[in-house]
This record gives sequence, C-alpha cells and structure tokens, in this order.
Amino acid sequence: MIEAWSLYQHIRYNDEVSQVVRLTDSTLSDKDTLARLVDLAKRMEQGVEVADRKYLFNTYEQCFVGSEAVEWLAQSGAADTPKIALALGNQMLRAGLFQHVTNEHLLENANVFYRSYTRSPPSRAARSA
Repeated sequence: MIEAWSLYQHIRYNDEVSQVVRLTDSTLSDKDTLARLVDLAKRMEQGVEVADRKYLFNTYEQCFVGSEAVEWLAQSGAADTPKIALALGNQMLRAGLFQHVTNEHLLENANVFYRSYTRSPPSRAARSA
C-alpha cells in the first residue's frame, strides 16, 4: 500500500505539477473538484481503449493502459504536458475513479493496466453472450 508521504514525494517530484491547480483550483469545494475529476475520468474512458488484456498468463477484464491514459489527458487539453497528465491521472486514481488491476501501482506512463470505476462492469451474462 502506498503511504501518504511517498505519494506526496511522488507528486512533489515535478515542479510542473502545480499547474494541475487549473482543474482543482483551491477556491472550488471538494464536491466541485470531485465532480470535475469524475467528468474527466468518464471522458478519458471514452478516449482510451478499454478491453480485456493479458499479462503473464493472466487475463484482466475491461481495463486500459496507463500510457494511453496519460497520452489522452495531454492531447485532450486537460493537461499541458505528459508530466502534468500523470499527476492529474494520479489525482483521479487517489479519488477512487480507477485503480491498477492488482492495486500495486500509481498511474504510470507505461504498459500497465488500470480498471475504471466510472461505469458498471458488464454482467456475466453480457460477457458470455
């Protein structure tokens, strides 16, 4: 599990991260900030490929790739650079909008799999149809 201090160090690592304030302005209430993050996560899910993926003989259902999420956040205008996109994505991850498929990583700009929680998973019947 990621401790608060290591998470703080990860975010503080980039000076550019302060630009994330554009989305989570301190004048906004926590409810407004969360609503904006939810909206962004839903749009991101439409912009990246969500599919069943395999890694080391395991299949992870309905997930997306971290590098695609970072690229989408940067290209969509939600973030000015990939570093800011990574910080913004990690803010969404900390808000519980998605997580690593085995809950072992923060968002990484790499071929790492994440599952979104902004939509309901398909039912077993729908998956077998």
